[in-house]
Amino acid sequence: MSSKIPDIDDLLTYVTKYSRQGIIITDEHGITIWVNKTISDFTGYELEEFLGKTPGSVLQGEETDPRHVARLREGIGGRKLVETEILNYGKNGNKMWLDLYIFPIFDKDNNLTNFIGIQHDISKLKDKNEKLESFNHIVSHNLVNQINNIYNLSKLLNKSQDQVSKFAPKIDFASEKLMNTIEGLKTLLKFEKYGVRLKIEPVYLKSFVLDVVESVLFGENDVSIQIDSFCDKDLLICTNTAYLESVIHNLLTNSIKYQHPDRNLNIVIRLYQEKSNYFIIVRDNGLGMDLNKNGSNLFQIFQTFHDHKDSIGVGLYLCRKQVEELGGKISVTSEVNVGSEFTVQLPYVSEVM
Repeated sequence: MSSKIPDIDDLLTYVTKYSRQGIIITDEHGITIWVNKTISDFTGYELEEFLGKTPGSVLQGEETDPRHVARLREGIGGRKLVETEILNYGKNGNKMWLDLYIFPIFDKDNNLTNFIGIQHDISKLKDKNEKLESFNHIVSHNLVNQINNIYNLSKLLNKSQDQVSKFAPKIDFASEKLMNTIEGLKTLLKFEKYGVRLKIEPVYLKSFVLDVVESVLFGENDVSIQIDSFCDKDLLICTNTAYLESVIHNLLTNSIKYQHPDRNLNIVIRLYQEKSNYFIIVRDNGLGMDLNKNGSNLFQIFQTFHDHKDSIGVGLYLCRKQVEELGGKISVTSEVNVGSEFTVQLPYVSEVM
């Protein structure tokens, strides 16, 4: 009994069409001539919507990194293989992180005929990495800050035994904050490991912010922070306290880091509720930023806008990620040599876990 040997071209066509990897084929100029079913499935765009266009003109969006785009163009223009990660957008506006591999095709006379792009969706992996970065940032800033406070208070206590009544309450406060931070981190670890939802609990917003301010201000003698709470009573907000502490801590330390050298730093924090949203506004009189020049990159990772030895460009990026994780959004207004104002908007949450 004989069996028909399948045609290899038919098999390759089938594999290409139904591969779990997204595949795009363009002509020698980078204009799309074909995409497989996987591309259509995870972008929402049909083949007809790609035809006659470059893939980038269809898929790239507001937060697509220009450096990654430049790298792709350089590779295509140089007729060489290029590999990069890039943020693209689906038809419904959803963000997709892709591991993109593009290589040129030449005929027997070494004439360029096509480009083939192979895409793998790494959005879940990027999301996990971002959350790990967020966790690491909380450890390296919030946790270390409390440990340093306790350490410095202990040194002061050892130097001046007659000041026990003055320093003991501060050590108690720093120790309590340290334990709270550790508990918050343990909850976040469970969230990452087991997919447990973020723990949401009620806190009084003004009291919570005052605790963060006291923690941040330890040892900062030339900084003035004023709290303006535009409400009759302390606002009760349901949120994840580890993330909220990290966001406020980040904004305050960011103001301290970029204070103006010619004047004492003054920070004003406004807290208020408007309809079903809570607002935390942090305004300073620091160096400020040119938003016309840098506004689009402000909340991107590894972006720095001032020459500072401790600046690595993750603080504001993680602020945005944590605020979004809480269901809110963050915005900024700023003027060079005048100062900056960050606005955090958080939604009303009634469910307490």
